[in-house]
Parts: sequence; structure tokens; C-alpha cells
Amino acid sequence: TVHANDTITAVLRLIDLEVDPTILSSSISAILGQRLARRLCPDCKESYKPNPEFIKKAGLPVNKIQSFCRPPKEPAHCPTCGDLGYKGRVGVFEFLGINDRIQDLIRDSAAVSAIRAEARKDGMLTMKEEGLRLVINGITSMDELQRVVRK
Repeated sequence: TVHANDTITAVLRLIDLEVDPTILSSSISAILGQRLARRLCPDCKESYKPNPEFIKKAGLPVNKIQSFCRPPKEPAHCPTCGDLGYKGRVGVFEFLGINDRIQDLIRDSAAVSAIRAEARKDGMLTMKEEGLRLVINGITSMDELQRVVRK
């Protein structure tokens, strides 16, 4: 386990811990980052229409987002969650697959921005993007996502 803000900075963290970049680049095939978010209670969550500006600021298509879900504003006397609005947890993940180009960048001690650009080109979703998918699907709330993914 390495504590880092995201998968890209985990690579730098390992190098900071004096792991040789050449050995590191040839030894890892992937890095998985995770945070645990509270799962909305399926019995009392309520849907609401988010502000279009908020949707736009989150980088989502305003015309495609009809609603988000959140815990109830008023106590729902819910026996499932005990009026917490959340029941259980769900993982919010970020997966960095190490392709040949990223391997070269790690070996050459490239800047974080270069590694990130290559990973994004290869299709990597950030933890925030994965979390937004969970929000859109009503699994967790936007407030909870912002609490666990501070970026």
C-alpha cells in the first residue's frame, strides 16, 4: 500500500521512497487507486434536479443529466439506514495500466503531467470521473463524492 492522491502520484511516491525508476518501470503492470464513498440508501434516497451551472462545472453534459440523488432533506424514518441516508459503502476507483510508453516515461523520470497525458490518451478515467458515474447512476451523492475525492 502506498498513500498518494492518485495513481500517477503513486508512481512518484515510490520513486521518493528510493525505488529505482528503471526497476519500477519494469516491475509494475498497473496501479489501482481507491476511496470508499458512502452508498445512498436505496429506500429513502431522493432525486433532485441539479443546477445546470453545477452540472457544467462538473464537466457533465447539461442536456443529458436529468437528476441526481441525495439523502432525504427531511428525516424519512427509514428503518434501512436509521435515517442516515446512506447504507454501506462503494469503491471509487482509478486504474492506471502501464503500457510501453508509460513504462518509458517512468524509467526516464518524466514529469507527472507527461505520464498523466499518456494515461489519459490510453483511456484512463480519473477517480473523479469514476465517481461522477456513480453519482449519475444514483449510487452515491455529489456531496459524498466531493468529500472523498478532493480535487
